[in-house]
Amino acid sequence: AACTNAPDQQVTAGSIAKSLIKGRSKPVPPTPEQMAASIQTVLASTTAPVIALAIPSRKAATVMQQLEVNHGYATFGSSDRRSVTFLGGMVTGTRGLGNDIMSSNISGVQALITGRRDGSAQRVMRYLNGDDEIVAQVSTCSIRVGATDRYRVAEVDSAATSVSETCLAEGLEFTNTYRVAPDGRVLQSQFWHSPLNGYITIQALR
Repeated sequence: AACTNAPDQQVTAGSIAKSLIKGRSKPVPPTPEQMAASIQTVLASTTAPVIALAIPSRKAATVMQQLEVNHGYATFGSSDRRSVTFLGGMVTGTRGLGNDIMSSNISGVQALITGRRDGSAQRVMRYLNGDDEIVAQVSTCSIRVGATDRYRVAEVDSAATSVSETCLAEGLEFTNTYRVAPDGRVLQSQFWHSPLNGYITIQALR
């Protein structure tokens, strides 16, 4: 897998290989060769889109394939029943990661990010906290478009424009970064997931 465009939070094939999420057991760090083999196995076993997901703060990573698309929402899942749901390549929900995003409203920021346009909009993320209560986080976000370069990861080879999203919520500031293809597909994202997980990185492999 390729590096993110945030130098202080790089996620490479080597760093992804530090630890695979495996059920509820303690992760066993594979070698980069083993991670590469795992990616190739998943790519060879399906014709569906495939992503790599990494949680650097927890030294965990997994490979997910697309399971279904429902009214534009694409859900990817791993063999241990963890899942991520996307709308237009941007995360709208997660399950099995802890402090999960139960639902969200990102239409405003999504339009700017996938359209590669500067601007500002709100995002609303609804999290499951430690008391099994759903808590809404409302953020005001500023979108800025950066340079265009090449994204080459696994079976994906495309031009990609860097886009940053700096958000302010009550008591919290975070910056999400994206690499967006000319057709609006989000090829890579590094985004604030939750207090438990911090930033999560997702890369398109197919």
